[in-house]
Amino acid sequence: FFFSSRRRHTRCADVTGVQTCALPIYLDYLNISSSKKLLYFFYLLNGLDIPLSVEWLFEEGDEDMKEVGRDYEYMINIPFSFVEKKKI
Repeated sequence: FFFSSRRRHTRCADVTGVQTCALPIYLDYLNISSSKKLLYFFYLLNGLDIPLSVEWLFEEGDEDMKEVGRDYEYMINIPFSFVEKKKI
């Protein structure tokens, strides 16, 4: 699975004296098994009690993947931002 503890995948910024981390997520495809693991990963992050946000990236016109991100946002207590990327 694509999870790793590589810090290069997160961007942290000092916002009003509080360390806030943004975790970018960019997926082409997500099956049921991976979806469950991703949800479990989000639950683990939510339990860390650190200021965190998710940048959910999706290809231009891929409304299905955007909707998947909205579903995760609804299920967990982490703020999401949605970024539409141009197709390569």
